[in-house]
Amino acid sequence: RYELAKFCNVEIMISTRIEYFSLGVNNETVDDVMNQNVYMYVLGDSDDTTFAETRLRILMDSSLGLFVSSLQIPLALVPLIGGMGFGNFKAIAKETSVNLYLPSIIPELYNTPAKRNLDMIFLSGMEAQVLLAKKLIMDIKDETEKNMFYKSIKVLKVKKDDILMDRKTDLSAIMYKHGAFIQISPLG
Repeated sequence: RYELAKFCNVEIMISTRIEYFSLGVNNETVDDVMNQNVYMYVLGDSDDTTFAETRLRILMDSSLGLFVSSLQIPLALVPLIGGMGFGNFKAIAKETSVNLYLPSIIPELYNTPAKRNLDMIFLSGMEAQVLLAKKLIMDIKDETEKNMFYKSIKVLKVKKDDILMDRKTDLSAIMYKHGAFIQISPLG
């Protein structure tokens, strides 16, 4: 746990109770003796916590004996391969019973240096199913690269910063809904 937290630049807390991390709210303990839930809390900036959450899920899958593998896919292609509503990823996950862990499609926009490889999709499940899912994703990637369209648009710096500060969720929702990638330079 410590090595993962250090690698991801976060704090990881494991607890048997629900914790609240804001002032003025009391902690609630879980009274049900039959409740065997363990809660994991990842504290850090949004990019680091997203990265750590993926790594925790991979670690848990691995500890459950699942086969874990990854694919190197350029971040700009992830929503294109995923298609509208990430329907391609959903279909592949359902068909193969594989867990897919995708990178954040709007990472590190706050002028922080790139700390990690953001071009990785992780897969876990039964080995044969993971290999099938990888092949299906690579087939879609190859087809997508042949039929890609892109357009460059100039936007005022103040509008770009407004999008990054106040509309990041809307931006990712557009990419998700339409299976498109919108690249925006960092703040500043």
